[in-house]
Amino acid sequence: MNSAGTKLQELWGAKALVSYTLTEVADALCECAEQKGGHAHPELIYIEIVNEAGKPLPDGTPGELVVSSLGIEGMPLVRYRTGDITFKVPGSCACGRNSVRIGPVLGRSNEMIRLKSGTVYPLTLTNALDELDELNDYIIILESDDAHTDRVTIHAATQPSIVEKIANHVRNAVHVYFPILISNISTIQSMRGPGRRNIRNRGLAPAEPAR
Repeated sequence: MNSAGTKLQELWGAKALVSYTLTEVADALCECAEQKGGHAHPELIYIEIVNEAGKPLPDGTPGELVVSSLGIEGMPLVRYRTGDITFKVPGSCACGRNSVRIGPVLGRSNEMIRLKSGTVYPLTLTNALDELDELNDYIIILESDDAHTDRVTIHAATQPSIVEKIANHVRNAVHVYFPILISNISTIQSMRGPGRRNIRNRGLAPAEPAR
């Protein structure tokens, strides 16, 4: 459950169930009362989780969701790459169903933050920051370098005394340390680009001078 779902449950005192809908295959994967992943309908859809090369990944490992429609006669899709990053939930559900389940969507395959140590999914990072009540606002700045990796800086509207807490909380969530720069709400709002609320890509960073 992400921070928004958690707040809805606290506000309403009711369970917030997640569904994932695919218009292209006319199907939806919905959570049951156990809230342990969205159930696939095996008679309507076949699901795979693959790496960048299209090879299947083990259960629990994040990768791109690939689906094949089994219930469409006019124009069925075979191994349709959705672009969504998720994972198969291992094992059987406590509700008694044995069908394939997927976890939450972690991001889009073309939006992954690429680091020298691996990749970070933007939604994982923003969910971690949204959990901090002391953080009034923030923006994540990505700068791509010549090695096709991203430099990540988090501009935060908060008190200087909270910086270490933010950095540690993010590191516990994504296993990477990111620099935290103190800012204010008006400055952060002026840095936002169209179509993005909390992440902005500045493109290629200037090359460092030769030494």
